[in-house]
Amino acid sequence: MFQLTRDLIFFDVETTGLHVIRDRILQIAMIKYFKDGSDAKELSMIINPGIPISEEAFKVHGIGSEEVANKPTFKEVAQLLFDFIGQSDLAGYNSNRFDIPMLAEEFARYGFDLD
Repeated sequence: MFQLTRDLIFFDVETTGLHVIRDRILQIAMIKYFKDGSDAKELSMIINPGIPISEEAFKVHGIGSEEVANKPTFKEVAQLLFDFIGQSDLAGYNSNRFDIPMLAEEFARYGFDLD
């Protein structure tokens, strides 16, 4: 077992494309490990990005406009996601280069500062 000094969240996002400013998150999955060793918590959701999903992105994740049509927007779930993250450290495959900047940009659109 590893010792944490802060809660740790491993996460992944699927998006409408690869441009951090222009594109949007359409799926997020997180698992949170607590520094006190209590049971991990998971949060996963499909999000309506409000913009078209590129063909290239669809080929990667297979999530189409019909799957996101009746889902909440990022604005509608931003507070829930922000509260779930709290003061946790974030980790994931390629997260520093793509997922964290994408998440930070989405939060910034609605007045949340992801530190």
